[in-house]
Amino acid sequence: MVWDGLSQQWVTPTSASTNVMQNPVSGSNTANDGRGYSSPVAPMLSKMDSNKSSKSNTVSERISDKGWLVSQILVTAVITLGFLMLIFSENYDYLSNYSDPPESPDPPKSSDFNADGVDSLNETEQESYDWAYDNYLDKMEIYYDDVVEHNKLMNKYEGKAILFGKIGPGLVCLGLIYLNFQDASKEMPKGLRMALLICTFYLLVNFLGYGAGVNGGLNFGAGS
Repeated sequence: MVWDGLSQQWVTPTSASTNVMQNPVSGSNTANDGRGYSSPVAPMLSKMDSNKSSKSNTVSERISDKGWLVSQILVTAVITLGFLMLIFSENYDYLSNYSDPPESPDPPKSSDFNADGVDSLNETEQESYDWAYDNYLDKMEIYYDDVVEHNKLMNKYEGKAILFGKIGPGLVCLGLIYLNFQDASKEMPKGLRMALLICTFYLLVNFLGYGAGVNGGLNFGAGS
């Protein structure tokens, strides 16, 4: 006798049902709950396990793909290099605008050599003043040379700021464009991919000269 949960009574099982209960079919997608009834839990679990295994296999295959790893390393390096160039550009721009110039020497004063307080300098005082004035002229020549070197250095800083400010955004745009159109971009969430596309489009348009400049967009208007 077997209790039938549907009819709420004891029934006599047939031979076929007894065989099924005693010898369940191997490989079946149903699970027996001990009362002769099948459960849909087993096929759901098997399906979830198959999905997890397929995803893990896809990830492992992608990681094992040397070409994919090399491409990810390269695009990361390109974007990082672009941002580093933007940082260097701002640094050189700051140095070219705010570096302290050489200080000019102070000229000697005749009153500093007038020890006796007389209006005119005597012979000894005049010799000391002449020596100090010659020394001042020598310092002025050094000062002029320092000013020339300072101006050259500031020009170099300004040139590097402009150069890095032009190349850096291009590298960032190039890396973002690659991220948008590579195969891995299909695995991104739709919202993230849409935001990345909008950001890339904005930077590219500004970089091509149709806006305020990608450099200003990336550094929020800081610097030149």
